[in-house]
Amino acid sequence: MKINKPRIKYLDEVRLTSLDGEDLRDALILEKDDEVELVDVNIDSVEFKSIDFSKVRFINASFVDVIFSNCDLSNVKLENMHFTRVVFLNCKLLGASFNKSVFKDVNFNGSLMNLTNMSEIESKNVIFNKCSLKESTFISSTLENVCFEDNNLSFSEFISTSLKDIDLSSNNLEGIRIDFKSIKGSIVSENQVVSLINLLGVKVK
Repeated sequence: MKINKPRIKYLDEVRLTSLDGEDLRDALILEKDDEVELVDVNIDSVEFKSIDFSKVRFINASFVDVIFSNCDLSNVKLENMHFTRVVFLNCKLLGASFNKSVFKDVNFNGSLMNLTNMSEIESKNVIFNKCSLKESTFISSTLENVCFEDNNLSFSEFISTSLKDIDLSSNNLEGIRIDFKSIKGSIVSENQVVSLINLLGVKVK
């Protein structure tokens, strides 16, 4: 599936510091202050490389044309935020929360996303490729034109989240928790059918 990529041109190397009501634009971030708070910040045309966000706090931030490369965003709250043309490449997002965030043209590639909270998100043109999403949560989420390719979705949870026309056949669905509303109309492999039928209370002889 093709989606729009981040539109990034020339970037100035910048150290990440706390910002309040300012824009962060056209920047290559390779280092940061020990503790950073980003409040009411529009992050536009920025690449973050190998940044540990454990002591970075986001409050009402938006991300447009942004690349996170080899970054650690584990347990970071990125809730109620907007992401447009954003790439997460080989990142750690263990326990990160994107609750109620909006995604458009976003690519999660080769990232560790176990226990990630994706509940009540609105997503359009989003790719999850070769990611580990073990025990991740999708509750009451909207997934429009979303691609799951070669991911580990074992023990993840999809409740009140329609997967209609979404191809799950290349993903590990072991122990997945899902309701009928969510699984209806999705595409699965023959090997996945038996386990999914059992989830719905149907026994196969």
